[in-house]
Amino acid sequence: MIDCHSHLCDEEFDEDRKAVVEFSLGNGVSHIVVASTSSADAAKVIEACSALGGLYPAMGVHPCFCLDNLDIVEATVMDHRKSLVAIGEVGLDFTPRALNDLLEKGKETWGFKSVDDVKERQRVVFDRMIDIGLALDLPLIVHSRSAGHYAIDMLEKKRVKKAILHAFDGKAHHAERAAKELGYFITIPPNAVRIESFKKLAKRVPIEKLLVETDSPSLPPTPGERNVPANVRYGIEAIAETTGRSKEEIEKIVTDNAMSLFSFPPTH
Repeated sequence: MIDCHSHLCDEEFDEDRKAVVEFSLGNGVSHIVVASTSSADAAKVIEACSALGGLYPAMGVHPCFCLDNLDIVEATVMDHRKSLVAIGEVGLDFTPRALNDLLEKGKETWGFKSVDDVKERQRVVFDRMIDIGLALDLPLIVHSRSAGHYAIDMLEKKRVKKAILHAFDGKAHHAERAAKELGYFITIPPNAVRIESFKKLAKRVPIEKLLVETDSPSLPPTPGERNVPANVRYGIEAIAETTGRSKEEIEKIVTDNAMSLFSFPPTH
């Protein structure tokens, strides 16, 4: 099993990261993609992926960290480009809470006057992250909360060929079009076992365009628990239940899908 998107360098794992990784690798997980969110945790991701087997780094600027210094992030990406398997987590987040939080943070330093200014900053950052992904020929791991079709439109206009729409919360027909017409992959997280919208995605998106992720420590199968990469199996179970196929068949399909997208080093 391949966990195509996690945040194992989140502080929630600082006390037992190695144990969590070992447990996951001992329970059928072969590869764990670990994404950064800003310049603040990029070095931590590289360090963890270098120290622990089974971890593979992705680097980018999450939309909720769009006030970050992009020059620093780009320089860090270029320094470690040979070890990266993706650019992420990147994208747009148009939820009111995220926009208002960034508006407050950016009033003085960025001169933001409205949430429209925040949205524009997110677009500028996402556009630059897309350019980096294209330049390095790496897939993009895309966050698009309350901004699904906007993110897809940007990807399409930039002619992006390799992208993952992670934990997509937009309308299913947008994800279906992104998969069928643009070739993008859609991830199914562990909480799909209790959230119908993800099961709907699993039903409408072609099976050859589905992946599984955990977004650890978020999106657990049981509310209130800390999510871990070993829970990637719940996404597989949700797809199997929705499509009427066996878990073994789904596991092979989504693993093959991930291997076709990521250029993992032969040994790690």
